[in-house]
Amino acid sequence: MSIQGKFDARTVVLAERIDRLRGVSDRNTGSAGVEFLRVALLGRWVGDAGSVADRLDVAVRWLDETSAGQLPPGEEALSRAARHSHARALAHLLDGDDRTELWAEAAQTHRSAFRGLDHAGRARLARGAMVCNVMAEGELPQHLTLADEFSVSVLDILSAAEPAEVGQCLYGARDVLFATEPGLTVTTLFAFVFVRRAALGSVAAAFRAGFVIDPDLALPPAMEAKGWADRDEAIVVLAPGMFDRLAGLLPFLGLSRDADAIAQGAVPGFASWTRQPDLSLEADWRASPGHEAYLEIRGTGAGRLAAFLAEELGGRLRPGPEEALTELLTVPPREVPAHGPAAEARWAALAVAVAGEGVFDDLPARALVSAGLADSDWRVRVVALWAVGHHRMPGLAAKAEVAVLPKPGYPGLSQDDRRVLLALRVLAAARSASQSNAIKPGADPDFVARIEALLDDPPQLPGTRDEALILAILRRPFQQGAALPDPRWAEWASAPTS
Repeated sequence: MSIQGKFDARTVVLAERIDRLRGVSDRNTGSAGVEFLRVALLGRWVGDAGSVADRLDVAVRWLDETSAGQLPPGEEALSRAARHSHARALAHLLDGDDRTELWAEAAQTHRSAFRGLDHAGRARLARGAMVCNVMAEGELPQHLTLADEFSVSVLDILSAAEPAEVGQCLYGARDVLFATEPGLTVTTLFAFVFVRRAALGSVAAAFRAGFVIDPDLALPPAMEAKGWADRDEAIVVLAPGMFDRLAGLLPFLGLSRDADAIAQGAVPGFASWTRQPDLSLEADWRASPGHEAYLEIRGTGAGRLAAFLAEELGGRLRPGPEEALTELLTVPPREVPAHGPAAEARWAALAVAVAGEGVFDDLPARALVSAGLADSDWRVRVVALWAVGHHRMPGLAAKAEVAVLPKPGYPGLSQDDRRVLLALRVLAAARSASQSNAIKPGADPDFVARIEALLDDPPQLPGTRDEALILAILRRPFQQGAALPDPRWAEWASAPTS
């Protein structure tokens, strides 16, 4: 879940950020390279690197073309030069080219800026100076001026010698680090900790680590689609040969090895770790001859840690009760879904199940709706989408977004009908993610309001085609003797009468 006042990956609309850059897309204004990099960074943090790949290419090219000395002069020239050199080094790192000489140049530019700035100016550059210096030289710069909690937190993290101390400082500073969208400093900080020190294989892994460090950050849909979920219990199966790697990585994530579980020599049969200092998360390693080794995780963010370890250490998640029940209930799509008796029965059963009011978020309900989103019959999928939106079921946004709808020209549905279903899918996913800005600018507000109303409280009897469509899909009764608004609907609709 997300909390107010924090970076929320679900509210990030990359398309709008990219649109705002189009005005400078054909010319290098010096500072434009930094702006393109900021959008590319945001795309990486929300797990959507593909949509911003070309922005990173532009950022790298423009930052290379413009030297710090060519930036526009002015009172902020020294600060701009320092940020430019920092952005250039980071852009190359994100592009897979971690160049020490660029970090050295960034560190030197910060030192030069310090000599020409007053106390307040040096304080503004302190964060960038610290992260650039450790990337270049592995140590902090001298004579720092720290003026805020953010800078002090960065100093504490970079000064920590032991991995467990680093992890505890990161976890303790999470509200400060993620109070706003992660920028140059936070990204470089996580790259240093998790790529340079923890030896993860990519900067993308460092981004994912941020969502483990701070379990209050809303998970991006792209990560949910890969199996990340907020749950308090999870199990990840790992190869026994991964124990040393696991033991080296967990401290950077804020979990310290429990003293009474430390074993010397060979891979132990049992070991445990606990998140410090609030004891909110714990992990138990269990391995025995002839059986798979696994890590049992309990507490806040257990599902996130399990997904992260499965990705980084080549493990796999054991399905929990909800996943297992969903898999059992799901009827996978076929090449040509048929509206046979079994499909009719599933459609009718789900329509009845989701019709009630009140809390609709227990394990059987979630598994039933989750299975419905992937059903072979589009009517079942749309009923499940309506349930996600009507009951505002959290954690199903990623599945709702990819629920397959009938293609254009589908027999029995007009293009206007498809437009209703498409809007229903967007709004259902947005409600699951607690988003309020899911509809793109320019959309007809009256149309959106009508679909919102159909999600909230469908009428008893239809007054418009849109209402009739939703009532027919939900198998709600029409007035006695009333005909379908479109005779083509008879190909799929079973419209009971009152």
